[in-house]
Amino acid sequence: MQRILIILAILLLPLAAFADFQIGPTAFYNFYVSEPDDLPGAKELSVNDFTFGLDTRLKLSIFQAGAFAFFQPGYEDDPGSIELFTNLGIALDIFIFRFGVGLGPNLIVYLGDPGFEETVNLGMNLKLSGEVMLGGISIGLNYLMDIDLSEDSADIFKPENIEGLLGVSVLFKIF
Repeated sequence: MQRILIILAILLLPLAAFADFQIGPTAFYNFYVSEPDDLPGAKELSVNDFTFGLDTRLKLSIFQAGAFAFFQPGYEDDPGSIELFTNLGIALDIFIFRFGVGLGPNLIVYLGDPGFEETVNLGMNLKLSGEVMLGGISIGLNYLMDIDLSEDSADIFKPENIEGLLGVSVLFKIF
């Protein structure tokens, strides 16, 4: 057991020297283009219109891996859910700005009775991000789009099918 820990520490040392690891809180507005009544300003906002969670990122050179863990309170007939969105992609640093794009799987577990057969949903997501790096803190704007794999791939990016989360993350550099 000690050997495994020593080998793991030796392997992680270079990663710690050259990688950026960030973690912090995030809040997203649930954004649906296909339903004009759900756009900001079209109705009164409530806590159910938002998703709250944790954002983690590991960046090595231009490559970035990230994960969002969310709690969504639910709204109307939809139950609350616990959601995990992971992605791999690239992130480019230009002066104090970082721009990134990533793609990956997501897992949504519905709490309570969802009113339909599935209590777990697997899918894909596309993440676009832009951040301002201020020393060990970064403040970023993120767009997280859920990609429904059951639809025809040509229809996924039509404006009426775009659904996603638009939000802000405040990340703290750990190493």
